[in-house]
Amino acid sequence: MSAKKINAAYVIAFVLLIIFIVLLVFFTNSGAIQLSLPLYFFLLVICDLGATFFLASVLKSSAEYSGNVLKGNLKITGPAVIFLVILLIGYKYKPIEKEDPFDLTFIVSYFEKGIPEKQKGSIRIELDNNPRELPVDEENKVVFTNIDHRYLGKMIPVSSNIPGFTISSGKDTLIKVPDNVLPVIRLLLNKVIDSTLFSGYVFKKNQKGPPLPVKNATLNFMEFGKIVNSDDDGFFKIYLPSKTGDNSNLVIMNNGKWLFSDRVVLSDNMQILVDDN
Repeated sequence: MSAKKINAAYVIAFVLLIIFIVLLVFFTNSGAIQLSLPLYFFLLVICDLGATFFLASVLKSSAEYSGNVLKGNLKITGPAVIFLVILLIGYKYKPIEKEDPFDLTFIVSYFEKGIPEKQKGSIRIELDNNPRELPVDEENKVVFTNIDHRYLGKMIPVSSNIPGFTISSGKDTLIKVPDNVLPVIRLLLNKVIDSTLFSGYVFKKNQKGPPLPVKNATLNFMEFGKIVNSDDDGFFKIYLPSKTGDNSNLVIMNNGKWLFSDRVVLSDNMQILVDDN
């Protein structure tokens, strides 16, 4: 086989190895294929050495060193430069190892004493364009699961939807996620100014005995645009921007049926009797 044919074969092999290296770097960096860093660099170095070998068969490489041990001048030419360039490019675009997602826990506490231990409501976070909202559980905790590790140590918008309470004076606030394996944020809520907790029961008349509770009744406090539902015992509670002793127009409905419409006195022990005939 002639020298020209051999050199052409080396050039073709070199080009094919360069193409393979480019595809290796591109697909691992884009996530199309999953390779560990040790395997990635093993393949990169093997291909790099092969490309250098084939190129060395066509070009000449030389290295010069002069002077003392670490104070001399090193001159590298030919395929050795290609080896270093390929290695540096491969290192620059190495795949990023994906770390495990984490769970972010909020522990909700309240500024004022005497606040009920269990508060209905929710906490909302925004991760770029991905808002997530979860209810506060019976232990006043909210746990957001499977959050990307890149949010560790970052500031994220957090807002609360808990009647009568707020995180800050604004709609939401920026809070830094602790940079540890199991981050926990203690969220201190402040009572909304001029907001009072009112509660009571909704009963319906009973011709054969004492009044009966009305469950799942919808109470609409018209002046404030606030709505609340009664529970199985007819009990309800709601925060309103008012004070005890004020009056409010109240409309009560149940399953689409109009039960009550009148002005009531606001207090923490309201007893509302409706006619459910």
